[in-house]
Amino acid sequence: MDNLKASWSKGFSLGGQDLTLDCEYDRNANSGGLSEATVSGEMNDISYSINQDFNTKKTTISASTESSGNALTVDYDTDAGLTEVGLVRDVDAGDRSINMDAKYLVKSKTARVKLMSAFGDDAQISATVDYGTDGGDTSYEFGYSQDLKDGRTMDVEFNPDDKSLEIEFTDTGFEDGATWTATIGTTADSNSAVDDATVKVSRSWSW
Repeated sequence: MDNLKASWSKGFSLGGQDLTLDCEYDRNANSGGLSEATVSGEMNDISYSINQDFNTKKTTISASTESSGNALTVDYDTDAGLTEVGLVRDVDAGDRSINMDAKYLVKSKTARVKLMSAFGDDAQISATVDYGTDGGDTSYEFGYSQDLKDGRTMDVEFNPDDKSLEIEFTDTGFEDGATWTATIGTTADSNSAVDDATVKVSRSWSW
């Protein structure tokens, strides 16, 4: 095995508040103990999570709240301070509903907008635009997700800047209690797409 990862979750109550503890183990990152631990909950209509990365010693705090159909989000960490602010809402464009996720990445001074919309009954399309507010650099990424039925899904991501293409197949019906994932990465250049392709297969399960 190249690596071993495990995760587990536990709900508990503290001071009248319902909390959830999520733990992550990654042998390559930290063979002697946990790699990450996250405590999440809700207080006064504000959802929050506090993450401790035991490898980098960094603590990340995320908070979100909803108002008038808008979800406001804020991310903060002990190394960089305020790292991200965002707004999520659904907007109508003709007869189509579009989910808009707009963020400002403080460190890189980048405005990021991701638009997602249903495409047919079992598919979804997305487009992500990154705009550098300091220098005006712009990058794009497009995505397509398809429910293949019987516990199988396909996700495709394409970056036109470097012509990178990633296709991920997920199957939860092949084996009871397990999830199989196959990821194919290549470039959209027809002359080298097959030669440059990489394939990664992983299996996760719960007990």
